[in-house]
Amino acid sequence: MSPAPIPVVKPGEKLPPFAELQAMFAYDAAQPLGLETTPAEPQPGCTVDTVWFNVGDNQATGYLVTPKGAGPFPAVVYAPGWQADVMMFMDDAVALARKGYAGLLLQEPAWATYWSFDPQADLQAVVQTVTQAHRGLDLLATLPQIDAQRIGFVGWSNGAHLLGGIAAGVDERIKAYVLIGMARPVTNYRGLGGLPKGAKGDQVAAQLALWDPVNYLGHNRGSAFLLLNGSGDSNAMQDAKAFLAAAPKLKTWKVYSGGHSATPAANKFWQAWMLKNL
Repeated sequence: MSPAPIPVVKPGEKLPPFAELQAMFAYDAAQPLGLETTPAEPQPGCTVDTVWFNVGDNQATGYLVTPKGAGPFPAVVYAPGWQADVMMFMDDAVALARKGYAGLLLQEPAWATYWSFDPQADLQAVVQTVTQAHRGLDLLATLPQIDAQRIGFVGWSNGAHLLGGIAAGVDERIKAYVLIGMARPVTNYRGLGGLPKGAKGDQVAAQLALWDPVNYLGHNRGSAFLLLNGSGDSNAMQDAKAFLAAAPKLKTWKVYSGGHSATPAANKFWQAWMLKNL
């Protein structure tokens, strides 16, 4: 199955029906994963492997962190922010592995280009990134040491609103989401100085609605959500209430004292929440 074309939305128009939005993220789940692994730098109390697998014509890369023992273990998928290394989550993944939770740390796709200020091109990158996450879930489902019925997700910044916010509406295999520092695309374009003024800006903003997590979160029917925001993170705090309103009933909002990056105290909070909800 191939993704549907990305529609063009004009200012003042309603978005296409959700089924059409969901169709943008269709992919060939039957494609062989072509999994390759090699041992990575050892971590105490767990095994870490570098992994590669197929995503369409491209290859995804990341790390698989596995607790000691036979399993099956629940697993958490980790997604970093824009141009950030997924190793930012390795300490968290190791901490949870010591408590019996595997981790799949997905590197941002090297072939996906974000914040080009061309909303059509940026949305294509969103589709590619969400597809990589879906393929990661496909991968976890093939591993005998993983309990595919107990999968969680942790995303920060770009990883939160691209994957957590959007994938939650189009794929319900994830049971619990932690979304850290999630801001809406329009806010981010303005923050980066890329949203034009006048009629052209209106057109860009209308197209960015296709990429807005508020249009996806409410279509999730059973996952639990934790939204984490730093009190000094202006863009994310500006949009947090809209995300909270859009999310399903099983939701928690936690504001920590800090900026865009989670603090050690915030990390401890979400780790405890994930253990409780997964």
